[in-house]
Amino acid sequence: RDWSSDVCSSDLAVSLKKYGQINPIIVNENKEVIEGQHRLNACRLLKLPVTYITVKNLSIEHVRVINNKQKGWKYRDYLKSFSHRSHPNHQTYSKITKFYEEFNLPLSVCLILLSIEGNKVRGDCHRDFIGGNFTITDENKARRFAQQLLKIKSFAPDLVQIKKFCIGFTRIQNLENFKVETAYEQIQKYRSKLEGCVNQEDWIEGLVDAYNFKLSKSNRISTRKEF
Repeated sequence: RDWSSDVCSSDLAVSLKKYGQINPIIVNENKEVIEGQHRLNACRLLKLPVTYITVKNLSIEHVRVINNKQKGWKYRDYLKSFSHRSHPNHQTYSKITKFYEEFNLPLSVCLILLSIEGNKVRGDCHRDFIGGNFTITDENKARRFAQQLLKIKSFAPDLVQIKKFCIGFTRIQNLENFKVETAYEQIQKYRSKLEGCVNQEDWIEGLVDAYNFKLSKSNRISTRKEF
């Protein structure tokens, strides 16, 4: 998938159609675009001729340098950049891309799931991601959690957009008596228990309250020992 086509703005297309391509695209000797991917996509959409200049010995690293000076990159920009075969860790980032496309959860949530070690998120996974040295901890566990969040997305799509909710949902699964089917039912019925949650502790407490509401004492979960 070409992420840059998602961000080819209508303003850029209108400008190119009216004035033509003013700034040339920069490519290296292998015809890899170093700067101007959005302009290239817009020209293709409008079927306009493309003006470019070739600069030798430029690499994907120059793409990051140029774009970071021009504007703040989004996670998908980093994902595309580090998935390039010239990056030493490109295979890991290609796996992240496949995971993201398969489950269609927020990319930041995908990174959290792929970083879970034991019952916690390993280190600063987002810093590792934008630094190009992200590692996947347990893909099978991440896939299991992703499937569960997709179930919740079917009745509460807004909740799976919240990182602290997703982290909390994975954390409470380590509690005694936890049953995921019960969690689905209770969250759907009593999600009002999650209103007002701010920090991570709030989300964990709110999830436990929602899970336990109107359940018999023997079926409840508790954070007393685990957290």
